[in-house]
Amino acid sequence: MKSVGFIDYYLDEWHANHYPEWIKQHSGGEYEVKYAYAVIDSERDGAMTNKEWAENYKVELLNSIDQLVKKSDAIIVLSPDNCEMHYELSKQALETGKCVYIDKTFAKDRETAEKIFAVAQHNNSPCFSSSALRFSSEYAKIEKKDIQSIISIGTGKIDNYIIHQIEPVIMMMGLEVSKVMYIGSQKNDSFVIKFKDERTATVNMLKGHADFSIYFNYSDSNALAVANDSYFESFIDALIAFFRTGKAPVSHQETITIMAVREACIKSKKNPGIWLEI
Repeated sequence: MKSVGFIDYYLDEWHANHYPEWIKQHSGGEYEVKYAYAVIDSERDGAMTNKEWAENYKVELLNSIDQLVKKSDAIIVLSPDNCEMHYELSKQALETGKCVYIDKTFAKDRETAEKIFAVAQHNNSPCFSSSALRFSSEYAKIEKKDIQSIISIGTGKIDNYIIHQIEPVIMMMGLEVSKVMYIGSQKNDSFVIKFKDERTATVNMLKGHADFSIYFNYSDSNALAVANDSYFESFIDALIAFFRTGKAPVSHQETITIMAVREACIKSKKNPGIWLEI
């Protein structure tokens, strides 16, 4: 059995509460979450303290990141709702040469994304980050060639959830993004992403529940993909494969581009109807 260590901002959150069992099951017991470290206890009403979380999940709670990275065979940096913490939380892990997965959203902006990957590359530490939506089997069925435009639909707060739409858009349409524009309203946030060849993707963040889905327009046809399968399980399979091989399923440059587009989208909301260059 190989040990996995969790580094988090606080431990009682959805990802930390589900990954341990999934990792154990999907690896056939080869990998298990054995160690954890977190900066603060969750401030959510009724949330478990880090100590209570560790006792509940039978994980050893450590006092420092230094202890965790020394004990763990592979490392997961969580903090999914506080990406501004990712450089601080991941730096020591990325200096070990061990496999490090950094949860969504990878970084608050392109500059920080480049900074994090620079540490990984300098220390030859295999590293990647991804939205789980990348691994949707419904999206995998879609033909990427000849996509002319995309209409993407989803929900949630921009800071935490826009990654789940931007990542599939870039995965499907490529890295040659030129600019973005905010075209939303008081009820729904919407963005247009324009590529250098004039193709476009519209990202729509609806209020209330909405299945993550994408409409694809080709030269002479259309297609629809709804990500309503168990894409998190597919993601866990990819994560375990990464731990086994050290080969990242997502390139650093693609993740940097995704973070740059996210950063531009958030900035564009302050100036609706005006193109913001990437």
